Amino acid sequence: MSGLDYSFTCPDLDALINQAKAEISSYVEDTFRENNPEIMNLFCNLPKEIQEKLDTESQYLYDLLDPLFEGSRGINEGIREASDQQINELQEHLEDLQEELRVAQEEEEDE
Repeated sequence: MSGLDYSFTCPDLDALINQAKAEISSYVEDTFRENNPEIMNLFCNLPKEIQEKLDTESQYLYDLLDPLFEGSRGINEGIREASDQQINELQEHLEDLQEELRVAQEEEEDE
């Protein structure tokens, strides 16, 4: 056995980060619409220049949060590295104990 028996979490983290990006964009657009009642009369499509401004604001908010997302990814990697090291140390200790047991059994048989 070597390492943590748990699938890599990067795809899960990426999915959650993408979900956060979508939530940020949705929040920015909803806030804009709520604060601009005249826009509420537009059904689904905002004018291109307004949509571009909202996209820029959404990206700005995401960029503020991105270091936090990447920080959690770093913590996750640290946890995985620590668990791998601990598992390897335990494996080595187990092998040492198995060897001690084998030697003790051989000595007992020789008596």
